[in-house]
Amino acid sequence: MTVTPAPLRHTGSPGRSAATWRTRLLGAVIRATFGASAAELKDHLDSGRLQRGLDDLAEVTGHAAPQLGSPAHSELEATRVSLFHANPAGLPAPPYAGLAIDGEILGPAVTRLESLLAAHGYESPAGWTELPDHLAAIGAVLAADACPASLARRLEEEYLRPWLDRYAGRVAAVDETGVFTAITGFLARIVKGATREDERAPQA
Repeated sequence: MTVTPAPLRHTGSPGRSAATWRTRLLGAVIRATFGASAAELKDHLDSGRLQRGLDDLAEVTGHAAPQLGSPAHSELEATRVSLFHANPAGLPAPPYAGLAIDGEILGPAVTRLESLLAAHGYESPAGWTELPDHLAAIGAVLAADACPASLARRLEEEYLRPWLDRYAGRVAAVDETGVFTAITGFLARIVKGATREDERAPQA
């Protein structure tokens, strides 16, 4: 099955569980934040779609949603580039989960991720040029309707959480828009909360 882009917001069917809806929303927010161009992200902000996605995610998780501003496109682009793409001082928060885990690009964590995704029938979409551990790629898998709960849990715990643990603070230290700080902080609270719930749950 090919991973295809998911809309930021879609309607939940009556039969969709809260956990499944949470996973889809989480993935859509991640993809919109880390995969969009600055122009697309600006559109998500100005239209209110990203805020609605956060509000829906807050409702299903019980965490308070941050309220996003709408910075100028130039400010959003400059911050996005300096955080995730190019920075003379070194990237504060490169958007690769494997780098947060291994401290290197294309390390063992990426190999494990490729095997995990292949085992669930996922492959990169045509024209996709990023590594499989890019946050946008992980978000696309989480946002896909067919993402099973077991895969979603592993992606959150083994890939998304290490990235947030390592880089959320660095985002906050550099982000001049407040947008990326608000979103990464919110995601960190959700993912850590979910992990604590899993640890408390009785084992089958």
